[in-house]
Amino acid sequence: MLTSKVKKRGIIICGFIIISIAMQMIGGSNLIFEFQKQPVYIFLGLVLMGLSAGMITIPVLPEMLESIEDDEEIMGKYSME
Repeated sequence: MLTSKVKKRGIIICGFIIISIAMQMIGGSNLIFEFQKQPVYIFLGLVLMGLSAGMITIPVLPEMLESIEDDEEIMGKYSME
């Protein structure tokens, strides 16, 4: 849904920005003192990490599947025939 409105590169960059914020929340950053040792921030960081991991990997999946389908050697090797 997002890739129809925003370029894939933009979604991936946003995913990396969100994952860096999530790592700060989980790891107890020395830069942001509010995040240290509070379970609520750890939980929110894990939720954001899952969201951002999807934002990073899902836009690239169609290209990965196409590259596998195009390679006849791999498809012939792993076919069920």
